[in-house]
Order: sequence, then structure tokens, then C-alpha cells
Amino acid sequence: MNETIAKPTHRRPSAPLERGSVLLASLATWLVLSTAAQPAAAQPEASPAPSTTEPSRVGAGFFARTETLSAPSAAFHRVRLDLGLRFRPLEHLAIDVGLGVGGGRMRRPNGQDRATEIGVAVDVVGYLNPRSTAQVFVLGGVGLGAVGSTEQVGTVDPDCPSDSLFFGDLVLGAGLEVELSKTVSLVGSTRLVRRTGFLGELEFLSDATNPPNQAMRSILAVAVDVRLIVGLGAPPPAR
Repeated sequence: MNETIAKPTHRRPSAPLERGSVLLASLATWLVLSTAAQPAAAQPEASPAPSTTEPSRVGAGFFARTETLSAPSAAFHRVRLDLGLRFRPLEHLAIDVGLGVGGGRMRRPNGQDRATEIGVAVDVVGYLNPRSTAQVFVLGGVGLGAVGSTEQVGTVDPDCPSDSLFFGDLVLGAGLEVELSKTVSLVGSTRLVRRTGFLGELEFLSDATNPPNQAMRSILAVAVDVRLIVGLGAPPPAR
């Protein structure tokens, strides 16, 4: 007798279940692809630390200066007042141009006499810490002018027949500038001055006793000055 073996039958999944599986698979694929394509979130940039110092003044202004110059070896002393212009094109650099008049005493062959002086001076100033309220600087400069004697001590001596002398100055020094406000500064400096006469017969005389009143065409002097600067330029914007 022949037996018939029944073959197992496989049931086909229903159409709604198949469509749901395909939809879930597509959704998962889209999420994976979109996550991979999205760039990493940019990290916020660290803001720069705020500056603790104000920017130094750059611009132009006026100044008034009083200066005392002394050359003990030549018994020459004078006080002078200068008015002028300041130009500061860079934080580390300034240029002062001034015109001054002064008076004092100088040795003549017959003794001490009154002396008057007029001249121009140009200083180039270099700042070491331009963004500080108290700014240290070094300077170099030149000057031109004339000094004359009033001949109070008597008639012109044959050894010194003229009462005037044109001179040139070479200057080196250092000082401190303190900013009192955004546009006003107070400055003090000490200078070494080499003064040389190049026209006129008036000469500086030494205090030497042997020979007495030795004539000199060039002297070395020390000057101390105080000046007030009023600036016209506003400070540059902070960077």
C-alpha cells in the first residue's frame, strides 16, 4: 500500500506585516546615514582675555618745558622755558620740537656776568613701556641757539672782544612720563649736554686757577627738565 507523505507547507507573511518591516528598515537606514553625514558640533572659541592696560596715546599735542642747565667746570648756569609741539606717530616713538628763551650767569674775564639764551631743540623719545601709566623713556636730541652776555662786569675785555656766541647741543638722557589723564602728561628727565660754540668770539671760561679763566669752546653740562604735555589726539581703539 502506497503511503502518501504530506509535504510541509510554508505560510507567506501577510502584506501589511511585510510593508511595516520594510518601512522600519528604511527609517533606520536614514537615521544612520543622516547621523554620519552631520558634522561635529563646532566648539565655541575661547574669548580673548580682557586687556589690563589702556592703549598708549598716539597723536599730536603742545608742551611747555622748564629746564635748568649747569656746567660747573665753566661756571655756567641758566634756566630756560620752552614751548613747542609734540608728535607721537607710534606708541614707542615721539618727537618734540620746541623754541625756548632763558637766562642765567656765566664767567667772564672780569668775573660773573648775566647771560641770556635763545634756541631751538629737537628731541627724539623712545618709550620702553608705552602702554603703562608711568612710561620710562630714553631720548636723544640736538639744539641750536645763541648765548650773549650783558657785559655788566665792565667793558669788553681784549681777550673776549665779542658778547655773543652761537652754539650747537648734542643731548642724551632718560626720564619718566606719567599720564595724568587721557590727554595730559607730566614728564621729567635728566640729560647730558655737550655744548659747542661755532660762531662768535664769546667763550666759556673755566674755574681753573692755573691758568686762570681758561677759555673753552666746548663744555659738558647736565640738564634737568620738567614738562607738561597736552595732547590733541585721542587714544586709539583697544585691540
